Amino acid sequence: MSHDVYSEFLLEHARSPQNNRVVINPTCHVHVLNEGCADDLQLDIFFENGKVVNVGFYGTLCALSTASSSLFTEYLKGKTIEELRLITPGSVYNLLGVTIVESRTRCVLMCYEALQKTLQICSPLQK
Repeated sequence: MSHDVYSEFLLEHARSPQNNRVVINPTCHVHVLNEGCADDLQLDIFFENGKVVNVGFYGTLCALSTASSSLFTEYLKGKTIEELRLITPGSVYNLLGVTIVESRTRCVLMCYEALQKTLQICSPLQK
């Protein structure tokens, strides 16, 4: 893994993020706030037949949170609820391809945290 947190790959996702939008009539909508740096993330997911068919994120995010959310939401598309439950923080780090310093882990994992909240509170997804 590279140590350059601001690699061109991540900067491109920060400048032109994928899925940076509101999803109309989402199955689940969650909000996550990182009080340490004031990042504010909203995640919308629409499920159909037990799979993610549409996902969007938006809010006020730093470049690292934006890039991570862009990559992570692309990764979620087409996944079943069972597959979503198997995702770990390591999955996010692997998507980024860089080593993250401890002080920035919360920025990187905001979208993961929003997914975990989705799995906990969204009634169609609870077991």
